[in-house]
Amino acid sequence: MTGLANSTANTPYRNAKNDMPERFLLVIIIIVGSLISGFKLAGPAPDYRNYQSQYLIDSISPLSFIWQGSDPLYHTISHFTAVIGLPFEAFVALLAACTCTLKVISLSKTDGNRLVLLALYGSYLFWLHDYVQVRIALALSIGLYGVYAETKLRYVFLLIAALIHSSFVIIVAAYILIFVGTRRPVVAIIAVIIFTAVLFSQDIFTQSIQRVNEYQDLTAQGKFNEINIFSLMPIVMIASLAFAALNFRRLEGRYQELIFSAIGLISFYALSGTPVFAFRMMELFMPFYLVLMSRLWPSSNVIKILAVIYAVVGLRAVFFSIDPLIGGNVVA
Repeated sequence: MTGLANSTANTPYRNAKNDMPERFLLVIIIIVGSLISGFKLAGPAPDYRNYQSQYLIDSISPLSFIWQGSDPLYHTISHFTAVIGLPFEAFVALLAACTCTLKVISLSKTDGNRLVLLALYGSYLFWLHDYVQVRIALALSIGLYGVYAETKLRYVFLLIAALIHSSFVIIVAAYILIFVGTRRPVVAIIAVIIFTAVLFSQDIFTQSIQRVNEYQDLTAQGKFNEINIFSLMPIVMIASLAFAALNFRRLEGRYQELIFSAIGLISFYALSGTPVFAFRMMELFMPFYLVLMSRLWPSSNVIKILAVIYAVVGLRAVFFSIDPLIGGNVVA
């Protein structure tokens, strides 16, 4: 194993019988999460109609055209499910089931308090991704599986995730350059060559630059330009990372999530001039922050307090803010 996958290497042996209640609970969580996100039981998602329109476009678009655009693998899946006659509502429900299953399996591979991790994930990111941004949710679920699962197909899963949503390329690049590159440079070089060849063949880099320019233009026009760098959630994250850095012995040599969390948080402030990218960078790396919190949870009351504050802030943003996530305006 390499990189973040090593975080499971020091997990103590657990008796299979003792795991049965937790496994049963995880199955229940998968079912409930799939039903809520798949059938939008909490109300309409802001981007639901946009995805529905795209689904109709994908149904009539030839694959040669789809693979010239961004996120080709997602649109290919969309194309084939539409061609076989699956209605959009069923397509969303199927995506939700796959996404929730893979995420629960992936996050259960970590060595922190798994129930705390799922509770933290459910307070905010579940609604932001699985409920609203179904495309990036699927990419993250596959990518997280590639990072944390015991699989020889790690890079295949990472590549699939990048082809489903191009922004996942950022996590792949950080993973290869920071963790694989410092431990297995030959493997990292081969992975970089393969990823670069595939991504250039899909013209993802050019499309990404075009998207950057589009968002900068929208920001200049006063659209998607609201950001509060003094909001409570990133401040809680700063406090958590500072505590983790000052108590690094509690991480027992596993600093990967700390580094990834720092990348997301630093990017949030560095890119605050273009809020769309600031939020996207923070949310991309936030799963690793939650893994870090779940690992520190059993040994620190400070982390427990910060985790509760994070969960409350997340739930407020989802349901109770002036512009709540469910029913608000979110860019996919």
